[in-house]
Formats: sequence, C-alpha cells, structure tokens
Amino acid sequence: MRRFAILAAGVVLAAGSALADRLEAQAAAVTDAAAIAPGQSFTVALALTMPRDAYVYWRNPGDAGLPTTIRWSLPEGFEAGEIEWPLPEIFDEPPLRSFGYKNGVLLPVRIQAPERLDPENGRVELRFRADWLICREACVPGGADLAVTLPVAEAPRPDAEGARRIAAARAKVPPAAEGWTGRMEMDERTLTLSFTPPEDFRLPARASVVFLPYREGVVEPAAAQRLRRANAGFELALTRDVMRVDPGDALRGALWIEGPEDRIQALEIELRRANADG
Repeated sequence: MRRFAILAAGVVLAAGSALADRLEAQAAAVTDAAAIAPGQSFTVALALTMPRDAYVYWRNPGDAGLPTTIRWSLPEGFEAGEIEWPLPEIFDEPPLRSFGYKNGVLLPVRIQAPERLDPENGRVELRFRADWLICREACVPGGADLAVTLPVAEAPRPDAEGARRIAAARAKVPPAAEGWTGRMEMDERTLTLSFTPPEDFRLPARASVVFLPYREGVVEPAAAQRLRRANAGFELALTRDVMRVDPGDALRGALWIEGPEDRIQALEIELRRANADG
C-alpha cells in the first residue's frame, strides 16, 4: 500500500506543474515485417523515447510506479504474445528501489498471422493502446494509440531497419536458464530460493546475485537479498513484501548475476515450490 501512496503523490505533483508539459515520452510502433504472409510469425514493438534521465517501468515496477502495458486490437485470427521485457535498470532511491528503463526502451511482441489470409485483401491493420508512467523529479501518466498497416503477400518480406532494432532489444531479454533448476520455500517473513546450475557453471567469487520476480508484492524490492553458497549451487534469502502476495506453486523472474568488471549475466528462471510436485 505504501507504493501506491507514494505514486499518487508524485502524479498529483506532476499533473499540476509545468513539469508535466516537459516530461513526455514519444511513442512509435516498430515492426520487422514489410509484408506478411499467411501463417507467418512476425514482431511488432512499442518504442518509447524519453527526455534525458526520465524513465518508465518494467513489468514489476518495484516500490514505486506502474508497469508499461499494451492492449491489442487485432484482425480476426491474429494472436499476440506476451511483451518480451529487456532486463531493466535498478533505480535505488533509499529507502525505495524500482525497476525500469531510462531514456528509452523497445518492447517487442510476437504476432502470429492466421493460416488463412487472403493476399487479395491487400492490407491488414494491427492496432494497440500503450500506457505508461514516466518519471523524473515527479511522475506523469502517458499513453498512445498506435497502428501498423502491412501488405499481405504470398511470401513475407522483412523490414531490415525494424528487424535490426528488434534484434537489439531481444538481445537484452534474459534467455531461459537451460539446465538450471530452482526451488522455493516460504515462511511468514522469508522466501528462500535454491538454484542448481549446470555442472559447467561457476559462480564468480565476488559475484553479486539478485532475483527480480516478475510478480509484484511477493518480495520487498529494497531489502537485501542474502546469498549463501552451497555445494551444488547457491541460495538467496529474500524478505517477503508487506503485501504478502502468495507466489503460488511457481515463481518466474530474472536472475541477475554481476561478476568481475561489472559483467552482468541475466537468465529467466522458474522456481517451483518445494512441495508443489508432491
């Protein structure tokens, strides 16, 4: 509840000031397709450009903020996947910690075209509504209605510049943690996460390890995450959030490992509750 009180105060402050006129994100739709064909999978992305040092929020905003959202209005038979979230920056403003993207971000979404798509129809229009909260000294809600119109052809044609930008964004999305296993245990105050990596993985001696859950309200964002090394892997002890959201039988998130020379490795991992498999 503390997070929403802080957020409301920031939005009210910004809405009544000249800052609201200057704190604005520019939104655009980017696609890797110049033309689409029946049954094709392609990508449409939301591109946000912000003023210097302004930022928007990740899927789990942390102690303050709201996640960026996309709502689709697609032609019949088209399906949109989930947002592919690049690894966020961590913003520490004690006692608060939040997660997001400073200056700009591109959020890809994979689109599946139906198998039956008549090229004689000429074109299809893909529309979506994007909403975000942009912050600097204060916060301003923003949004835009965007659309992409694409020709329908017998064979797909790529958009080289759009494909380049989308590939660059996807390179920052944590890949699935192949060969890893994870378990979680929970009591009233602590969520303990156990990670078992592949045999060829070695955790650096002075590594900093942070787990960023995708779901809000599970852990206290600003609380220290206590690392304990074990023979087969390592554990993190996290403080449960005051909201006490139950993660259920499985918790997905990004495992952030920072080693020597500030090298960051990030992986997407799902942790199962210790007794969930019976």
